[in-house]
Amino acid sequence: PLLVSKSDTTGTVMTFVYAQGTPYSPTGVPDSGEYRGFKWDKSTGVLSLALGLGATLQPNWQPITDPDSVTITNFDVSVVTQSVSLGQFCENACNAGTPNCPVQEVYR
Repeated sequence: PLLVSKSDTTGTVMTFVYAQGTPYSPTGVPDSGEYRGFKWDKSTGVLSLALGLGATLQPNWQPITDPDSVTITNFDVSVVTQSVSLGQFCENACNAGTPNCPVQEVYR
């Protein structure tokens, strides 16, 4: 992912962006179809999925649960990150944590 974020302090909204296009955008800006996320509406118990951005550049939230069939009573997202050193792959190998030594952020 290019970006992972929890949009509020309750953990009920989580959005992320994946670069799917080939070739990738030369501007580094993801296109509208690369935005995704999950949102829980506590008042209705409905879980929604963001399927890109709509015409107003806001997430296109689509419900994925039917409140007449199932009610989600609790939903919390925790983003876990891990930095993986890529220094061993450099032409001049470098140690993790040294200036300019590349790392990759892994999100779970």
